[in-house]
Amino acid sequence: MLLNFNMRGDEKMKRKDVLKDCGDFRTITAMTVVAHAMVRAKRGKRPSMGYCGIMNPQVAYKKAVDLICNAREMFHISDLVALYSGKNLSLSGMGGFYDTIHFLEGDRPSTIKLLEAIDQVRKHLEAELPFLKEILIPEIRTAQELRDWIKCLEKNFGAYHELSRKQNAIEA
Repeated sequence: MLLNFNMRGDEKMKRKDVLKDCGDFRTITAMTVVAHAMVRAKRGKRPSMGYCGIMNPQVAYKKAVDLICNAREMFHISDLVALYSGKNLSLSGMGGFYDTIHFLEGDRPSTIKLLEAIDQVRKHLEAELPFLKEILIPEIRTAQELRDWIKCLEKNFGAYHELSRKQNAIEA
C-alpha cells in the first residue's frame, strides 16, 4: 500500500478523510500513525501517537514510516502464536487473529478458505520468526492464565515483532 496524501495547503483535512485508506488492517497500524501525524502537522503540531510499545511519538512516527517503506507491520506475540498454533490465544481475541491473516494474505479470506490461509501463513511465520517453533503451549483454562503465559512470552521473546507480507517474502 502506497502513501497517497495529495492535499493542498488550503484544503481543510478531516481525520476520517485521511484515515479512510487505513481501515484495511487493524485499528492502529503504521499507516494510522503516519496519517495521524500528517493531520497534526497540518495543524502545526507534532505527532502525538505511540505505536507498539513505543511511547515517544516522534520515534513511533519514524518507526511507522520505516515499516511502511519496507512493507512491514508490527504484531503482538499473542496474535502470532495464535495464528501459528491455530488456537485462540490472542489477547485481542479473534480480531487480532483475522487482522494478522489479513495483513499477511493481502485480503480477508472467507471462512471456507481460512484453513488453507492458515497453513500458508504458518509456513511464512516459520520462515520469518523461527522462534515460534520453540514455544510450547500449556493447557490454559482461564483468561488470567492466558495473560500470565503471554507475559512470560513477552519477557522471553519480546512483545512485538515485525512481519513482511507473504508475497514480499516469496519474491525476495
